[in-house]
Amino acid sequence: MRQGYGYRWWTLPAASWRKNGLYGAGYDGQIIAVVPAKRLAVVQTVDLKRNPKGIRTSAFVDLSTEIASASP
Repeated sequence: MRQGYGYRWWTLPAASWRKNGLYGAGYDGQIIAVVPAKRLAVVQTVDLKRNPKGIRTSAFVDLSTEIASASP
């Protein structure tokens, strides 16, 4: 996947996310993705006591891509 980076945010490919899709990734899987063109925000928090290894960012992006493609 082609991503850009700037001001602590990753940009997402316009083909899947439309123009201006972006996400910010925090510690071990804490992530927020924003897709302004679809009026969509997706947030993931991780309980590190239950999942000490965290969650891969790629898994979040894959799931969020499915959500974004399903919304109008």
